[in-house]
Amino acid sequence: MAKLKAPEAAGWNAGKNYYAKMMRIEDVIIDSEIARIFKMSDETREEIARNIVKKGFDKSQPLVLWKDKNIILDGHTRLAAAKEAGLLEIPVVEKEFEDRGDAILYTFERQVFRRNLTPAEIIQAVQMMDGDRARKGEGKTADHLADRLGVSAAHIYQTKNILKKASDEDIEAVKNGTKSTKEVYLAVNPPKQTGEDLPSLSGRDHILSGAVILLAEAGERRAAILLTEHFYKKSQRDAFIGRLPEKTRQLLNEVQTVPV
Repeated sequence: MAKLKAPEAAGWNAGKNYYAKMMRIEDVIIDSEIARIFKMSDETREEIARNIVKKGFDKSQPLVLWKDKNIILDGHTRLAAAKEAGLLEIPVVEKEFEDRGDAILYTFERQVFRRNLTPAEIIQAVQMMDGDRARKGEGKTADHLADRLGVSAAHIYQTKNILKKASDEDIEAVKNGTKSTKEVYLAVNPPKQTGEDLPSLSGRDHILSGAVILLAEAGERRAAILLTEHFYKKSQRDAFIGRLPEKTRQLLNEVQTVPV
């Protein structure tokens, strides 16, 4: 059964420099989009509610709110338990955020703090951040998003790609774990075969081709070239590059014609 971790100081959810204050529960705003990030366990909620009735709310576990907006970003289960226990006030800490995208990323970070994100949650994060970018006309880089979510930049690039190209069935398969992100990415981005005498791609080549394509499309073309040079001699490397999509080959050829 899930247990709340013992904090080092009050307000630990938001950081040691933040301090809790009491707020009326009716003033805490639940944002439906952000609330969907959390998977609330009825068992955990009921246990916390029982503890609140017996001992009162643990003030070392305050809710985290978006300052001046009162939107809850962390503590949805504790809030639900407090309501169930009949509380009228609850301890909260308030954090400032640059924009909605940063607030959403903080919410996902809280999940990363407790455990690894599931494939479904990573897809959800990418979709939410892309939606935020569309609203604002800008967005966080894949590297930044990957760092905040605790995954590789390649994973973010692959996720963005399958959301654009994969079928709803394949996306759902990634979400429920029956297919991996990489598996679906390679299925919708098959390396182009050129030359009847070239052998089919091995398992390692499939993985490397995906990485090279992602690096090239992300503007890291020199890094893509160095990756191929690390694994292949010149003749093998030329054959490997020849099996990549035409767009990727063009990007890599541009790099190879420029002195380094």
